[in-house]
Amino acid sequence: MRPPNLFTVPGDILAGAALAGIGAGKALLLLPAIFASLLLYASGLILNDYMDRHIDARERPERPIPSGRVNAAHARAASLALMGTAIALGLLTGVTQCSVMAGILAGLILLYNGPARRIPLVGFAVMGLCRGCNVLLGASVMGGLASAPVLVGASLETLYIVCVSLLAHGEVDKPPARRQWWLPLAVVAGVSPILFLCLQAVPPNVIIPLVVLLGWLSTTLTNPGPHAGEAPRKIGALICGLILLQILLVAFSRSQNPAWFNRSAIAILALMFIAAEGMARRFHGS
Repeated sequence: MRPPNLFTVPGDILAGAALAGIGAGKALLLLPAIFASLLLYASGLILNDYMDRHIDARERPERPIPSGRVNAAHARAASLALMGTAIALGLLTGVTQCSVMAGILAGLILLYNGPARRIPLVGFAVMGLCRGCNVLLGASVMGGLASAPVLVGASLETLYIVCVSLLAHGEVDKPPARRQWWLPLAVVAGVSPILFLCLQAVPPNVIIPLVVLLGWLSTTLTNPGPHAGEAPRKIGALICGLILLQILLVAFSRSQNPAWFNRSAIAILALMFIAAEGMARRFHGS
């Protein structure tokens, strides 16, 4: 279930809600949305391992299903049970948009692990949309799916994961010495026009988180270090980096939300990043 990755999931909901604007009396509804999101993410991870079990038997025999530590049929049943529970949680929020988004996200997970994953570019797009729709799931709790900041935030996460998926493609065979020096430039090229043109201006409070995110990406991708030459670990580190993007989105929406929410969300996300990085030293995250 990739424990380091699970720490990146609640931030999607917090970022989506922040971008939509925290409505009076709706903050508590974020809890079932966060649990639904976690269950959907875990469901997708298990289902992905189930669908990859024959490939993993050749390339990564140490993983739980090919190694025999987990029964394949049990993994499939657990995945579907988690997905059903997540959809039920979406319904329990009483917000129609939330239950619809939970259903759409479940459909995208099934699509990715079905036909989409056999077509690389389509698979990358669907995986990116899963993350983007997770942001929309958080926004749906506040009833703000159609607002420009929400759509831009969801698009940024989608773009980020598409780029990471492109790097992860063929991670088993990729030469260790290869350097993806171009990706930080692609991120800058993709993020800057969206922030400047779609949202008109970049508030001062966003500059520092943006610089931190881009600097961290550049370091992870290009410099020698603990992830150098180990593609799966580098991919796992980039997934953890989503939390920095989530902090950026919360910071961007600061002016439209209560101060207590902004401070709490950023503090929680900072702790999530530290925990994810620590967990990545012990568990597989790619």
